[in-house]
Amino acid sequence: MLFWPVYGPTFLISAGQGAILPIIPLVARDLEASLALAGLIAAFRGFGNNIFDIPAGMIAGRFGEKLSMIFAGVILIISALFAVVAMHLVELSVVWALVCFSCTIFTLGAASSLWQVARLIFVTQVCPENQRGRGISLVGGFTRAGRFVGPLLAAICYGFYGLESAFFIFAIFIFLSLILVVRYVQNTGTADERESSSIGEIVTVLKSYRTVFGRVGVAVILLAVARHSRDIFWPLWGSEIGLNAQEISVIMGLAYAVDTVPFYFAGVVMDKFGRKAAAVPCLFILSITAFGLIFTDTFLEMLIICLISGFGNGLGSGIVMTIGADLSPIRGRGEFLGAWRLIGDTGQSGGQLMLGPIAALTSLGAAIGGVGILGLCGVIVFIFIAPEPQAFHKLKSRK
Repeated sequence: MLFWPVYGPTFLISAGQGAILPIIPLVARDLEASLALAGLIAAFRGFGNNIFDIPAGMIAGRFGEKLSMIFAGVILIISALFAVVAMHLVELSVVWALVCFSCTIFTLGAASSLWQVARLIFVTQVCPENQRGRGISLVGGFTRAGRFVGPLLAAICYGFYGLESAFFIFAIFIFLSLILVVRYVQNTGTADERESSSIGEIVTVLKSYRTVFGRVGVAVILLAVARHSRDIFWPLWGSEIGLNAQEISVIMGLAYAVDTVPFYFAGVVMDKFGRKAAAVPCLFILSITAFGLIFTDTFLEMLIICLISGFGNGLGSGIVMTIGADLSPIRGRGEFLGAWRLIGDTGQSGGQLMLGPIAALTSLGAAIGGVGILGLCGVIVFIFIAPEPQAFHKLKSRK
């Protein structure tokens, strides 16, 4: 039964993240950051993911999933509280406020990486291979359900307590998730397996799977660009067309609600027809709606485009985690999944980092259109270049 050790904590953490994601670039703007700098600061979360993905795999491989999740949760709570402190530093110095806020967003990303790697190791170990698509798609489904609840709850609080209330909501949800982890999560590996984690193990895994990372990884990077850039360009575009924080949070919350609808269907498709059968339509819809967004200029128009995008994203619920689980070896699984998350997070942070500078040099609409173009390139890579992960793994096993 995975509800209490996996799905419950996943929902709570995602609800907390959903509360803060819409307002990170908005807080940066309130701290007098430019449009480009606000986009860069928001991307620091993805950058923290990138920097810490491989160390997260080593830590989880060495100390086990449970202790890793607990440590990550504590760091997340502390970082959220420091973000509130940083917001008040603007009264003393705008520069220091922006620097401190950027550091807390970076730390949130690093701690999230450790949590997610440890969770993925746990799910991969306990899910039977023939049910893995459905099992992991449920992780994606509960993630999306949390992303629906978080922004809507935060939108209510913004009007009464200001943007900083989102970080308190985040801290509360993380604390509740830690209670479930402490009570229900048990390590799946043996002590001997955990002691084997090392830099040498990382190097061995990277060499053995360089073809996987080179072919399937490119497709995953482009999917991550299209998927995660929305966390930044949705709030920025909403602000560009004159929407306030509450309206933007409502749009994102409803989009994440629609995101939850097809998640079980996505798992069935992955298990019956292969991982690419879910990835291709997901990425195609994300790409088309990115183009569509730049033609919106009202609340209702933006809401419709974001709802369609949310449904498309839901078709790929858990796809990156499932592909990583398919390809991961039994020995060195933590190291592999840490490297795998680095690939996905490279797309996440890379897409987010490019939005601000491109928007500053051209326009926000051009930056969003660029994301759509990259997404269509990803569709081509998935169809013609990336092999089906299950077949690729079986071929490698025979060798």
